[in-house]
Amino acid sequence: MNKILGLIVLLMASLVQAAPLQDVQFDDIAFKHAWENKESIITNEYVEEGQTLDNWQHLLAYRQYPGHDEPAEVIRQYLTQIKPTQKPAVYKRDESSKDIILVFLVEADDKSHLEFNIHRFVAEDGIVRSYQFAARNFKRKLSALGDEISEKKSKWIGLVGRLRAADFTH
Repeated sequence: MNKILGLIVLLMASLVQAAPLQDVQFDDIAFKHAWENKESIITNEYVEEGQTLDNWQHLLAYRQYPGHDEPAEVIRQYLTQIKPTQKPAVYKRDESSKDIILVFLVEADDKSHLEFNIHRFVAEDGIVRSYQFAARNFKRKLSALGDEISEKKSKWIGLVGRLRAADFTH
């Protein structure tokens, strides 16, 4: 009986530890937890204070892909789903292809805005995880997005390359 009770307590503690953080810092931007999905792909998305998933300018996301241990497999499925506007630029972080960073643009179906995306797909602890930073601007302010990308692209890629699961969970 004590063993069962101990296992229940341990399981509950691990669930609490895996809860998403409400606040995450990235490039001097404070992000607030905005959305979570725990279905087949576990997803947590964060936006800046005062913004929503409908009007964000910067987005940070953390995903887990249970049942997958190869980033290339997840990347193929992901790119089919999101349909980047241009072919992604690939930055391989290691020789084993277990840690890959992609940089690409996505245009909204209604052409209202453009997103600059940096995605890191990495095999960690037996599963694939992804870390995403995106900057978006609506077409009327597109030059501002271009200026921001020119100024910060290299820094953002480096910061995404250092993100870890612990940055997003308790």
